[in-house]
Formats: sequence, structure tokens, C-alpha cells
Amino acid sequence: MEKRIVLGKRILNVRCSDECNPKIYKSFFALLEKYEGGLIELMDEYVIPEEVLVNLRGGESELEGFYYKHDKDTSENLVVIDIFTKHIDMQNVEKSLLDVFVHEIVHHLVEDEKETKKKAEEFIRGL
Repeated sequence: MEKRIVLGKRILNVRCSDECNPKIYKSFFALLEKYEGGLIELMDEYVIPEEVLVNLRGGESELEGFYYKHDKDTSENLVVIDIFTKHIDMQNVEKSLLDVFVHEIVHHLVEDEKETKKKAEEFIRGL
């Protein structure tokens, strides 16, 4: 499954691997709609480029595997966020996805994991 949407001045390409749960895929778009204004402001604040590739993947990875900064092989106008779905709380899918997505947006500028977590939690409390 794949869908391309406009969120503010950014294009989000959202892909869901074959192992990805359709409930997770649908919930991701629901949270984008519900928190659109706040997410746009957050992306502006953390200088997210104009194109975002979000991969909702079955399986799991270490935290370092979630986020890729641009390098010589990746355009500066693109950021890739992998959300591994094994650890998504299926009882509270939207909140769980929001936590991970916000964390990865903040992590674009904040390298330290503890500081990233703190800033992401502050943002979510303010929604």
C-alpha cells in the first residue's frame, strides 16, 4: 500500500510493507488529519525538508534504525522515516504512532536521544 499526501508545504509518501497491518496504515492517516496543524508547525520548527518518505514496516529494529539523515546518496530535500510496527501498541495505535512520528521529526535536529524524547513528550503534551 502506498499513498502520497500534502501536509502543509511538504509531500509525505507513506508506504506500508506487505507485513504492515492495514489498521496501522489507516490510523497513521487519521493522526495526520487530526493533528495536521501541530505537525506542520513541528516540521517547520525542526526544518523537515519538503519531501518525507514514511515507511511503515512489519518487524522491528533498534532505535537507530528508525531515522536516516541525508548523506551523499540521499537528497537534502528528502527525509526518510522508518516506523517498525512490531512495537506499536495495537490497543492505542494512533497514540503509539504519534509518539514515534513526533520523536523522529524532533530527531531531525536533536541528536541526543534523551533530549529528543524530552522535546517530543513536551510537544505531545501540548497537543
